[in-house]
Amino acid sequence: MALLALMPSFVFAQAGLRGPDRNQFVEQMYQGCFQVEDAKKKGLDLVDLRRYCVCLSNAIADRITPHQLSEIRALGPGAASAMRPMVTELAKTCFKQ
Repeated sequence: MALLALMPSFVFAQAGLRGPDRNQFVEQMYQGCFQVEDAKKKGLDLVDLRRYCVCLSNAIADRITPHQLSEIRALGPGAASAMRPMVTELAKTCFKQ
């Protein structure tokens, strides 16, 4: 799975999930991102958090291929760390919005 982290960004340019896989992925990513209690503890605005989570979930779905999604799902609990480089890169864009 280290391959995902090492692949240059331009490889993802033509990637992207479609259809039901995309919908399910975006919903799961959003649910993992939008943590109300955690946000309240940190004093974050829920509208801003919602906007950020929608942006990030869709940005990742635009980048990841179905094959990469299968590999990530196979990692189980290790999926988050495998996706961290991509999430970090895309989060910068979503923070600006």
